[in-house]
Amino acid sequence: MTNIFSQLYTSPIGLMQIGATDNSLLYIEYDDSPNCQKKVQSVVTALSATIHNEPSAYHQEIISQLNEYFAGKRKEFSLQLQTNGTEFQRSVWQSLQTIPYGTTTTYKEQSLAMNNPLAIRAIASTNAKNCINIVIPCHRVVGTNGSLTGYSGGIWRKRWLLDFERQHTPSTQQQISLL
Repeated sequence: MTNIFSQLYTSPIGLMQIGATDNSLLYIEYDDSPNCQKKVQSVVTALSATIHNEPSAYHQEIISQLNEYFAGKRKEFSLQLQTNGTEFQRSVWQSLQTIPYGTTTTYKEQSLAMNNPLAIRAIASTNAKNCINIVIPCHRVVGTNGSLTGYSGGIWRKRWLLDFERQHTPSTQQQISLL
């Protein structure tokens, strides 16, 4: 039986639930998101876990890095992540982590970078199942026409995160990423 320790975190874009073991991050979900409890429950089920509403030893490091991110000082996270999903899903979430801070890519470009050009919809669907918001930056993926689509925390949060990152990125680095 795995123990998941859960703590609420107040971010500039709302209250977030952070779930972790003593040494790995399992989820960061927006507390008011319609799918929050469903996604948390999927992690609990996958791990046959019990949730404890108290911080783990690892929460201090997670919160420290999130605070640095929201202060515009952290561009990359160095946290131990535990993603639960199929091999394909884990590969999609891994590819998201290669999108540089302050840039965006499209679902099509993500599929091409993964050498799976016919999997655009499956990749988009998997991005939506990402349980580790911000750290696994699915907010950096946009529609082919640049439209802001598909963010479980809400489009307003996606827009806020992209604008925030662009404000903290030199203009010479702001471009579409090709993963």
